[in-house]
Amino acid sequence: MNRRVLKYVELLLAAVLLSLAFLQAMRVHTTYGRRYFLQVYENRTESALDRSAIFSEGREFADYMTFLRETIPEDAKVILPPREPVQSLANIGYMQYFLMPREIQNCGTDEVEACVLRMTGPTSYIITAWKFPPADLALQVKRFIPMPGGERGVYAPK
Repeated sequence: MNRRVLKYVELLLAAVLLSLAFLQAMRVHTTYGRRYFLQVYENRTESALDRSAIFSEGREFADYMTFLRETIPEDAKVILPPREPVQSLANIGYMQYFLMPREIQNCGTDEVEACVLRMTGPTSYIITAWKFPPADLALQVKRFIPMPGGERGVYAPK
């Protein structure tokens, strides 16, 4: 092929690729891109931790994580619910991201009562999630600190 034909082929390929890129950008924008862009823009003043919580679980979860970080000292031990039923508040790795540098532990599924009752130390806190911990059981060893304007809270040392 001569150079002139190659040049036209290159221009044609470039035009096709640019057209496809434009169509893909339009598709993303009209389906989910605009929504995420608006969310990012609306939350631009939030901290990285809060933005992560908002995008992964929603505003209520982000507010709860902020409440926990403000209420639980950094040198404390945080007790999470058992891993079943599956929920984000029971995932140690996930919760470490939001509550670092606090020590994070789960109660076992078969030992909830024993786990809650042995949390009598001055630095252990039990978060509330789903039906965990049973309130009557937790109040034997901890005091409840409710989250302002919410149902959730944390059981703190007495």
